[in-house]
Amino acid sequence: MALIRFASSEKDLREAVEAHFKEMGRYDFAPEMSEAPLYVEHALEGARSKDPVLVVEEDGRIVGLTLWTNAVTSPSRTGDLMTLGTWIAPSHRRTGLGSRLRAAAEDIARRRGYLRLVGSVHPDNMPGVESLKGRGWKTRAHIVV
Repeated sequence: MALIRFASSEKDLREAVEAHFKEMGRYDFAPEMSEAPLYVEHALEGARSKDPVLVVEEDGRIVGLTLWTNAVTSPSRTGDLMTLGTWIAPSHRRTGLGSRLRAAAEDIARRRGYLRLVGSVHPDNMPGVESLKGRGWKTRAHIVV
């Protein structure tokens, strides 16, 4: 049984961030692997703050991750929480685990008083887009990078 928990160690985050980077590479959207330590440090800072950094653990290994951070999407909006990415190991996709992970993060965000959740998904990542839509998320913008 997969356990969703707060990330607490560099090992948790390094393993998950590196897997997430590889997945992002499928969409030509990944930073260089050499930048992974910066993302791990950012995630650890989030884990020490009030931002949820959640991992999914099964049989002692990380099989999922979601990173969130405070977001200011306009000068008048400061209570937004933005997803920096969700990753589920290929072996665990289409099992409902991603939905469980997002539901846990959404619940934490509500309890902590965030006004709005903002997500980003590469438009070619149709499983990710459909997963968010399935949880009631709406498309608001397409950003060209």
